[in-house]
Amino acid sequence: FSLEQWKYEKELTPEKTSGYARVELDADVASGSRNFEDIRIVSGGREIPYQLVVERGSESENYYPAILLNQSVNNAGETMFMLDVGKSGLLHNQILIESRNESFRRQVSVFSSDTALGHTDAGWRLLTSKGYIYSYADERANFKAGSGVVTYPQTTSRYLRVVVSSGPEGALAVDSAHIYRHEASIGRTVSYTPSVAITENKKEKSTEIILDMGTAGVPTNHLTLSAGRGNFSRRVVLQGSDTTENWSLVSQGYVFDIDTPKFVGRELSLSYPEVTFRYLRAVVFNEDNDSVAFESNAVVTGVARSAVFEVSPEARYSLFYGNSSARTPRYDMARIFNYLDLNNLSDVKVGREIENVKYVAPKVAERPYTERHPAVLNTILVLLVAIIGAVILACER
Repeated sequence: FSLEQWKYEKELTPEKTSGYARVELDADVASGSRNFEDIRIVSGGREIPYQLVVERGSESENYYPAILLNQSVNNAGETMFMLDVGKSGLLHNQILIESRNESFRRQVSVFSSDTALGHTDAGWRLLTSKGYIYSYADERANFKAGSGVVTYPQTTSRYLRVVVSSGPEGALAVDSAHIYRHEASIGRTVSYTPSVAITENKKEKSTEIILDMGTAGVPTNHLTLSAGRGNFSRRVVLQGSDTTENWSLVSQGYVFDIDTPKFVGRELSLSYPEVTFRYLRAVVFNEDNDSVAFESNAVVTGVARSAVFEVSPEARYSLFYGNSSARTPRYDMARIFNYLDLNNLSDVKVGREIENVKYVAPKVAERPYTERHPAVLNTILVLLVAIIGAVILACER
């Protein structure tokens, strides 16, 4: 470790003086480092091995084959059907409903029973009445979004009864339905409140929401917009840039807020592949509708990054970053990391960012003489052309 090569420093103060500790890498580190490759933990001038952890959650699904029974449409236009898992005792909490319909929004209720019952039997137990499924299709934009997933409290019942509300498009055609046990562990996330500028693009009939993270390099993957209540349903394109001049497509989505007797639902969030742009721009297409009253308190979220390292009594630690030539270090820590008890890691207090007073900026490579003095090269070329021309004329004579 050469102190002169790292530009930034933060003091680290572990809560405990022994064992393994976790330090969360904040926005300063994200923007000042090169994709977290050049971070170093140092004590007494000695590099301390660490393991970089991307704090993503985990998901798992167990699929249970189920038979779809007794699909029908009642007088109110509701689609009803039953699902038989085959036996009691299987734990499940999610249904995926698939339909050939392209554009719809439906409220969904799910009931359970341990025995086969008729649709009108009073023995069905209500699991949820707040599920909703939707689909949005825009042929002109070649865009489609939606969700057919309904989550309900965990149950071991063999039979489910599902009621899908009616809609202006008529009764929903249910092609298939699948039952799952879905388990998810929530990872550690970091939320940011960027500055927000909202403008109306009358030419494109759109609302443009530009979010400034303040710096490039901060990894994010989720945006939640804020808006007043109102019935709307709009397509959204999310773009990213570091300069606000050249925008790159990040994702597309669909936001809505609907409150009617037949359907109640609200979705103002967009998930997208992780990016590190300074600016995000959400373009909401209004078509011929009034603009939605979006508000400036949007929230951007990203997956947290942490560094796990071993602390020792009476040792003092610093975190260094900001070295454009450093690469990801390789420590034995990576091979023993899976054997650590990650549930009992102590936390580390992180100090403010300071510039390393011993930092020496790398020398900028000097440009070639001809690039610094282009007139010299141009003059030489003109002279060469003249000489060659004179030689050719002399030979022709």
